[in-house]
Amino acid sequence: MQSIPLIDISVPMTESLPVWPGDPPMQVERVLDVCCGDDATVSRWTIGAHTGTHVDAPSHFIKGGKTLAEIPLHEWCGPCRVVEIRDRALITIADVMHLAWDGVTKVFFKTDNSLLIEDKPWYERPFNPQFSALSVDAAQYLLQQGITLIGIDYLSVEAYDSEGAPVHHTLLGHDVRIVEGLNLTQVEAGDYQLWCFPIHMAHTNGGDGALARVALQAIPEQ
Repeated sequence: MQSIPLIDISVPMTESLPVWPGDPPMQVERVLDVCCGDDATVSRWTIGAHTGTHVDAPSHFIKGGKTLAEIPLHEWCGPCRVVEIRDRALITIADVMHLAWDGVTKVFFKTDNSLLIEDKPWYERPFNPQFSALSVDAAQYLLQQGITLIGIDYLSVEAYDSEGAPVHHTLLGHDVRIVEGLNLTQVEAGDYQLWCFPIHMAHTNGGDGALARVALQAIPEQ
């Protein structure tokens, strides 16, 4: 039986990655180097938990909310629908209420964030505060449809100028999983199998979020 290839939708980690204003930029320091006579090459990474492709735990915004360590790994994986919505700075309820949600529990939004500009994807350009995001009414509607995981192709599901993070509070307050910083440039709308593996966090520190390797796999036709 021929295996179905994985589509890696994680962004490559580099020191030039755009980060949310105020978050620590990624820094890599070579501590040991075989080229300098050391027995091994070892690097030290300094990086924020919400850099590149990452997940948000409820504790990111909700006092007493679940930490990443409290979320079973299987909740980040499963059937997932990629929905493409273009020409929208803000995805509203009007954009999602006409779509079929029966049986869908996980959804990724492919937006204008995925457009190449001067042949460069979003993660190779400076931070853009005008990225496409989700509105509160759309988030509330998706909750009503039974959606348990939402992902988007930029660093946040929430608009940059949103006050009080109402979208995060709406979703994380209802235990919805959030995946941000996706690379959906080469992904077509449709149904897939989602594989999302956040870094394994210990219960001693829990984790408000973490870097993740995320991939999609086409679902074979029946």
